[in-house]
Amino acid sequence: MGKMKGQGFWVGVAVAALVLVAGWVYFVFPLGDQQDRLQNQVRSLASSLATAKMVGSKDVEAAQEYREKMAKEYEDIVQFYREADEHLERWFPGLAAGSVNRASFMPLYRGEIDRIHKELKDKGTQLGVPDPNNPDNRLFGFNWEEPSIDDWATKIGAADEVKVLQDLQKRFWARQRVADVILRPAFEIKVTRVHDFRFPRRLHERLTNAPWETAPQGENAVSYPGFSDPTGQIVRGFQEYQLPNDLGKTLTFGFALQLPYSEVPKVIKEIVQPGGEGSGQSGKGRLLVNLLGAHVTIREQNDTLITIVWKEGDLEERKQKTEEAQKAIKPRDVLLVVSCQIIDFDASKAKKFDAPPEAK
Repeated sequence: MGKMKGQGFWVGVAVAALVLVAGWVYFVFPLGDQQDRLQNQVRSLASSLATAKMVGSKDVEAAQEYREKMAKEYEDIVQFYREADEHLERWFPGLAAGSVNRASFMPLYRGEIDRIHKELKDKGTQLGVPDPNNPDNRLFGFNWEEPSIDDWATKIGAADEVKVLQDLQKRFWARQRVADVILRPAFEIKVTRVHDFRFPRRLHERLTNAPWETAPQGENAVSYPGFSDPTGQIVRGFQEYQLPNDLGKTLTFGFALQLPYSEVPKVIKEIVQPGGEGSGQSGKGRLLVNLLGAHVTIREQNDTLITIVWKEGDLEERKQKTEEAQKAIKPRDVLLVVSCQIIDFDASKAKKFDAPPEAK
């Protein structure tokens, strides 16, 4: 019995040893292969990192320099548009921002209208077309907007008065831009008549009596590229283009001039970039005008057939009447119709780059 007990102890030791060996083979031995694989992966990664370009201080400095360069260019662009917008936002000389009201603005507005009309008349340029119902009146032309006393009291209201005055001022600058093409071009431009001028957006949402809305269109109708149909009616639901990131919007307008065809390129050039307005890289003294579209039509033309009657055999009479008929054949004016947009910029919404971006 004693021998059996002694042998049982050794048997237990042997069994325990076998369990340890089996456990090592099952659990530990496979880890050696895994270790080898991981070591190979580490060596491979180390080799690839040794040949790869890592981000260092030079790269960070280059990125920072590039950011500063882009921020400077952005600020330069904003400054250009800010200066141009100041030219659009300015008031008539003698008016101070913050203290403008209807009593101070409207007399200057009417006075400037009279000045432009006189200068155009002296230049030989007609305004508008004859009113078929009143020979002493003319329709269209610059279509100057002037709300009535009732409009100010019942439709516009005191709360919107300054805003409407500011819009009237901006619209005046747009009209003056066209008037200056005739009056103060970089080179001489002949315009026979200012046929029409209009805005697709109303001066105020409750005003429905703009000159181009109340005057009969008929044969004087003008179709503006981008905002009116062939009958001259403004497309419903017209919306000004909103600049990205609330940086402002457009001020759209159209005009029609009667003039010799040879003057068309000159007018287009002076509208987009007047010779006497602004220069270089600065936006000072400029209105930023984009051309939306333009087209030219011929509303009058020479007779296709001219009959000459003379006495048979009287060659002198024939020659004389032929010369008279030829004198009557001359180039006819065309009607130039142009749609434009002024950039009404809001510099207060421009992004600031005073501090570096926050780390995320």
